[in-house]
Amino acid sequence: SLLSIGTSAFEGCTSLKEITIPKGVTSIGDGLMGPAFENTGIETVYFEEGTTVIPADAFNNCKTLKYVVLPSTVEEIGGRAFFYCENLESITIPNGVKKLGEYAFGYTTSLKTIVLPKSLVKYGDPLVGPSFEGSGLETAVLEEGTTKVFEGSFMNCEHLTSIQIPDTVTGIENRAFWGCKAMTEFTISPYITSLGEAVFYDSGISKISI
Repeated sequence: SLLSIGTSAFEGCTSLKEITIPKGVTSIGDGLMGPAFENTGIETVYFEEGTTVIPADAFNNCKTLKYVVLPSTVEEIGGRAFFYCENLESITIPNGVKKLGEYAFGYTTSLKTIVLPKSLVKYGDPLVGPSFEGSGLETAVLEEGTTKVFEGSFMNCEHLTSIQIPDTVTGIENRAFWGCKAMTEFTISPYITSLGEAVFYDSGISKISI
């Protein structure tokens, strides 16, 4: 069965519009040597049911990509998996995903709204790269049952104006909204009992309600 898709494997295949990635694939492209699908015409990607990890750099710099369908079995989305997918308009992250890698959705400038499942406990790495840095996110919804806004969750989401936080959240960790320049107001619910460091550093927050 297919295990890897190498650097530049489909580069320049501009007529390729849709692809299904088999569940056995553990490597797609290379962060140093180059992506596998750069300069293709791919608009839609399906990952086969049974896939548990979306490999790092899977569709890095795939600028024509608009739609991604992830199976319910996915637990991790690797670093830079959809980095610079400038036309990616929507994606549903299945409940069961625990980790988003660094820059997983970095600079996805057409991605405006995201719903994040309660299973998520890791959002990139604030010291290496936040998951959504440079994205077009304006609205984010945390699923009921989420217990924390984790470290660096929305770091450098400059367009984020609305965040729906359920009452099940009891803590907001370090740098969660660092650099969210479009966010001007924030309400801290009575259920939140801990706030980390630099939560709103370099954001547009001018009013906090408690």
